[in-house]
Amino acid sequence: MDINRKIQMLKRFAIFKASSDSDLEKIAKETELTLLKEEKTIFKEGDYGESFFAISVGKVDFYKKAAATGREVLVNTLEGGDFFGELAYFNKTKRRLLTAKAYRQTMLFEIPHRFLGLLQQSEEVVVDGLVQAMETKKEQYHSKILELAPQAGDSVGSEIFSFEQEIDLKKENLYSLKLVCPACREEITTLRALSRHVKIIRTDSDFCRYYDGVNPLLYEITVCSVCSYGFTKNKPAPLPAEKMGLLQPVLATLLPKNYSLLRDVQMSIEAFEIALQCQVALESKKALLARLNLRLAWMYRYQDNQVAERKYLQAALENYREVFSVENSSLKEELRLIYLIGELYNRLDDQHQAVNWFNKAVMHPHKKQFPLMVEKARDRWQDIRAEIILKK
Repeated sequence: MDINRKIQMLKRFAIFKASSDSDLEKIAKETELTLLKEEKTIFKEGDYGESFFAISVGKVDFYKKAAATGREVLVNTLEGGDFFGELAYFNKTKRRLLTAKAYRQTMLFEIPHRFLGLLQQSEEVVVDGLVQAMETKKEQYHSKILELAPQAGDSVGSEIFSFEQEIDLKKENLYSLKLVCPACREEITTLRALSRHVKIIRTDSDFCRYYDGVNPLLYEITVCSVCSYGFTKNKPAPLPAEKMGLLQPVLATLLPKNYSLLRDVQMSIEAFEIALQCQVALESKKALLARLNLRLAWMYRYQDNQVAERKYLQAALENYREVFSVENSSLKEELRLIYLIGELYNRLDDQHQAVNWFNKAVMHPHKKQFPLMVEKARDRWQDIRAEIILKK
């Protein structure tokens, strides 16, 4: 079917109405539209789920197997305009909670689950519509499923709880992101902050930021729940065999843990430290190591742990010095780097070195191209020189 025709059909669904044409084009290109001429089971309870479905025409019944009798019980029926199959995306086991059976002459869009992440990053109206639809569906399922699994320890009960936890992510201004671990190649899930809800309230002189509400830095690191590899990129390339050889001794010391949860500062520190161990083992660029050390210093600053903060500020300074010496940077990055090295010296109480580095920025031959950073360095230079004079 023509892509434009698919886009127009997708716009008829409430969850897609506010999506941009470019987003709908991405979905349409990877979407299968199928007409089922006969009754058919779309998926069975317990199947692994990689996609969700939108009903263009027809009906789909949903069944749950009763634990006591093994008999399938009808839980709900959905019709054209509805969608289903997304529960496996939000369910931590990634398994189908129900069996779905389509009527004759039902037409379905099958859409890869990763586009739910795209929807979650869309405009507020899209997120609200998606969450509202799933909440309504959850209420429809809830009483019937609890009748079939009344015990609190039942696996069905735990799956519902998992689903409810993920829905609450919207209240936390987070979304779930699926990606493939570059080390073990398994599909994993991590959390990210919704950028439109990130509100900075102040920034320290070394660029450490404080936020009103969600802090995106807490979710900057992805840690694989399968092999424990820690990394930063959203689309990482698979690690070659020689790199895996360097990494394996580190991974062997790490215990698997689920970091795709709401994080506090301490959990974020754990994630950053894992990522730092992994990237040191991989002999990654000094710029990345410097970034990880600086982020760790900020995390300990949030905890008011000055000893640990200074440890990682010192490591960040050493890495940034090497970056300045051996790695090429743009003029803007170079001026920012010079400023940051000066500020790290200042925070580590080496004011004379701090003045020297701030002076490098103030006297930089291309300083007129980036006056704001130069002015920032000049202000810090003057503040420190005044402190030095007062101490004499």
